[in-house]
Amino acid sequence: MALTANAVMSNQIDGQIFALIVVANVAMASLATPLVDFFYKPLDRLETSSSSNLTTMSLQSTPSIGELRILSCIQKEDDVHGIITLIESNATPMTIVCSYVVHLLELVGRATPVLASYTKSGGHGSTDRVMRAFTNYSKSTDQSITVQPFISIAPYKTMYENVCRLARAKHVALIIVPFRKAEVGEMNSDQFRHFNVQMQTYAMSTVGILVDRGLTCVNSAEFSCKIAVIFLGGADDREALALAIRMSDHPCVKMSVMRIKVGEYRHEDEVENQLDDQLVKEFELKNKTNDSAQCSEVKLKEGIEIFNWIRSLENGNYDLIIVGKRQGSILKLEGDMESWTENPELGTIGDMIGSEDFCGGTVSVLVMQHCVVGGGCSKKRSNSVPDSSKKYRISSFSTILKHYTSTLERN
Repeated sequence: MALTANAVMSNQIDGQIFALIVVANVAMASLATPLVDFFYKPLDRLETSSSSNLTTMSLQSTPSIGELRILSCIQKEDDVHGIITLIESNATPMTIVCSYVVHLLELVGRATPVLASYTKSGGHGSTDRVMRAFTNYSKSTDQSITVQPFISIAPYKTMYENVCRLARAKHVALIIVPFRKAEVGEMNSDQFRHFNVQMQTYAMSTVGILVDRGLTCVNSAEFSCKIAVIFLGGADDREALALAIRMSDHPCVKMSVMRIKVGEYRHEDEVENQLDDQLVKEFELKNKTNDSAQCSEVKLKEGIEIFNWIRSLENGNYDLIIVGKRQGSILKLEGDMESWTENPELGTIGDMIGSEDFCGGTVSVLVMQHCVVGGGCSKKRSNSVPDSSKKYRISSFSTILKHYTSTLERN
C-alpha cells in the first residue's frame, strides 16, 4: 500500500486505479482467513501421521530398569515445583530420568511459531528462571536425572502440535501438563485447558494432568511424599498403577494403592480383567518386603458408598492422589454424573478430588490417561472444555452427595 500511495503522489496512477487496488487488497485480506481455516487442518494431519505409525508410548510398555523419558509442560513459574516433585518421585537408583522441559509461551502477532532448544541467550526472563530451576535441581539431586530444555512459542489453539511432535520424536512415555482453573482476571485459562484436552486427544504418549495444590520438593535431601492411588481398573488406571510401581522404589515415597471392587462387577472383556489383576499382583510382589508401600482392597456398592469412601481419604494426609481419567464401564456413576462434572478433562473422580472443597484444596491430584493406539483419541473419548462464563451446577463435594442421594431415592 505504501508503494501504491507513492505512485499516486507521483501521478503514476490515478485515483480510480488506487481505489480499485485498495478494494482488491481488502477483499483478499477478508477472504484469506476463512480460506486458510477451511483448507488448513492440523488435526487431520496429526491423525494421519499418527495412523502411519501406530507405535505408542506408555509407562507399562517402558522397562522399569533403564531410562524413563518424561516431557513436562510449563506455562507459569508456579508450575515448576510440583513437576519437579513428580520427577523426583520417579528418580530411583534403577532408573535414569530424562526430562524434556518445554516452556509454553503464547504467540502474539503474526510471527512464525517456534519450537527450539532453549539457550541462555534467548533473553526471556521467565524462561530463564524456569530453566534455571530445573538445571539447579538436576545438579543438586543424588539421582540420575538429565534435563533437556525447550521453548515453544505458538498460539494456544495449535500449541499442542509442537508438543505432540516433540514427544513422538523423543519417544516420551509420560507427558505432564499443569491444570489451569479459570481465575478472575485471567483471560487464557480456558485456552490452556483446551490445550490440555488436545494433548489428551492427540498425544501418542500417556498424559498426566497435574492439579497442583502445593506439591513442593524442597531438595532431594529433605524430600518425602505420601501418595495414594485409586485403582478401579481399565487402561487409564493401569497407567496410574504403573507409575505407582515406579515411585514405590523411591526410599522417600510412602505409597498406598487402594483397589476398589464395585459389587460383583467384572469387565465384559476378560483380557481387561486379567491385565488389571496382573498389574496389581506385580505391585504386591515387588513391594512384598517394602514397609513404605501397601496395597489394600475395598469392596463397595455403586453410588453413595463410593462418594463416602472418597470423602474418607481426607483423613489420610496425602500429598498426592493419582487416579485414572476413565474407569471404563466400571462405574455407572460416570454416566450419571457426567453432566455435573465441572472439568471433564479430569474425569469424574479426578474432578471430585481435584475440587477445592475436597480436603480444603490442599491435596494435589494427578489424572492419568493412556493413549489409544493410532492417536485420534477423540473418536473414543469425550473431551470438552466448558465455558468459564456459565454458572456450573456443581459447587462442592456436598452438592454431589446431595444430588446423587436424591437420584437414588427417586429410582
